[in-house]
Amino acid sequence: LWSCTIALPILCGYADVIGLAASYYGAVYQLDLDGGSFLQQIQDHVRLVDIGAGMLKGVIMGWMVAIIACFHGYSVKPKDGAEGVGIATNLAIVHGAVLCIVVNLLLSWIMYG
Repeated sequence: LWSCTIALPILCGYADVIGLAASYYGAVYQLDLDGGSFLQQIQDHVRLVDIGAGMLKGVIMGWMVAIIACFHGYSVKPKDGAEGVGIATNLAIVHGAVLCIVVNLLLSWIMYG
């Protein structure tokens, strides 16, 4: 639980940095826009609250993924064997992905209206 709680916000921050770098590269080197203008637009439109909201969502998603995985992992009976572990893993992935999409929708609606 704690590793997901710590790792997912770090992953979100990493994805933000990579996304901004790729956007800068595309804007400056492919579309021939001014780099300073691009950075100014980022400063004007991206607020610290937006980055904090993404990190908060990362923590919540980390908890959800860990809890769902633990629930499905602990529900496997010894008699189910390796097949039961595979089925539980598949269910954990499907339930986690769907629940992350729904919770992300709800959190975005609450945070941004």
